[in-house]
Amino acid sequence: MNQDCGHGERRHRGEGCCRREIGGGGRGALVEAAALAALLGSKAHGYDVRRRIAEMTAGNLEVDPGGLYRVLRRLEDEGFVASTWLAGDSGPQRRDYEITPEGRELAADWKDRLRERQQVFGLLAQALEQALGAEPAPAAEPGSAPAARPNPAPAEKAAAVAASGPSPSVRVAISALGPTLDDRLDERFGRASYLLIVDPEGRHVEVLDNRTNQQAMQGAGLGAAEKVLENGARFVLTGHLGPKAFRALHEAGIEGFDGTGMTAREALDAWRAGRLSRLGQGDGHQGLG
Repeated sequence: MNQDCGHGERRHRGEGCCRREIGGGGRGALVEAAALAALLGSKAHGYDVRRRIAEMTAGNLEVDPGGLYRVLRRLEDEGFVASTWLAGDSGPQRRDYEITPEGRELAADWKDRLRERQQVFGLLAQALEQALGAEPAPAAEPGSAPAARPNPAPAEKAAAVAASGPSPSVRVAISALGPTLDDRLDERFGRASYLLIVDPEGRHVEVLDNRTNQQAMQGAGLGAAEKVLENGARFVLTGHLGPKAFRALHEAGIEGFDGTGMTAREALDAWRAGRLSRLGQGDGHQGLG
């Protein structure tokens, strides 16, 4: 329900002034607006929302999958988005997100705020261009060559796990035959019985029942990958990754590791010690996901 916040603006349920709440600083603040824009046309699951954002922004807005799902959950908690778990006849179970009437109002507020910012940014850019154009160049010493700008070295790709161990905030997804860390690791990723979302020490375990995916004719790997993305895991311990599941995880920056023949707990301990091999593209058998 909308209320007047006292400044001629709308306030959504439980929120402060809408103009004050939306449009915070930084690139990440745009994810909310982008997610709403992606859902205005039709409902979609998280993977498609991320794809639509990339298309709308010509790839200029990179959305962290974990951050996107946190935004979607918050929007749902606030009543701007609704979600439904769907199980297709031949596909895996998936969660579809749909914008609500309150969400459309919030999207309209975002449109107004972004238009205002567009004007302000344009004026600031113009002022900077004028100031920089009038700025005199520093005088060079007689006979001296112009100073060369340092050429930054290309960024190195970080190692999978730092020597000091992973951060406690890291989450790991493990495909398992049962709902505990003492159950055997399920070599099938897409059709695993359970997905265990754990911290690196294995102290906190969130159990995702994935058995609805086992009878899916196709798309089981993508369905499991979406659950991993939605729950913010950065690593996957499994036995095999099909090409589609690997691509979905790889695009989200999530690495897979081979824990074949171990319990979930043994695989977690071996991963933490750096003893598991990385899974490559489509490293698996047909139909294993």
